[in-house]
Amino acid sequence: MLENGTSAEEVAKVILRAATISSKEERNLRYIVGSDAESLTEKRKNMADREFFNFMCKNILETTYN
Repeated sequence: MLENGTSAEEVAKVILRAATISSKEERNLRYIVGSDAESLTEKRKNMADREFFNFMCKNILETTYN
């Protein structure tokens, strides 16, 4: 899953934009960057906390959690 991740350059651009935003209406505490993050966000919406945690352990950490 990590091999399909968003590039560091793309993430850095969003961080810079977030740090320098001047309009209160545009400020946000969370920014979804890249299709990989969009996919995980959608998965998260449809899973219970424990299911998502186990999904992340299996797919990101390549381990299981008991």
